[in-house]
Amino acid sequence: MRFLSEVNLAPIDELRAVAAKWQKVAEELTAGYERAIEVRDYVEKHGELPPEFVRVSPAELRETAGLDSKGAA
Repeated sequence: MRFLSEVNLAPIDELRAVAAKWQKVAEELTAGYERAIEVRDYVEKHGELPPEFVRVSPAELRETAGLDSKGAA
């Protein structure tokens, strides 16, 4: 819906930029999907995530993001 809205509401001189933006979005989604398939296949074969994935605790994620224990900045 957002794509259609942006394309339909864009002034004609901005249409090329809007189309380029959405082409990039589509390419990124395709790449992400392909990577997800690779990870799924790896997990099915090895029973664990690929070695490039780092396991961290929720507390480590909050600390890295600069959040407190309740998720507030």
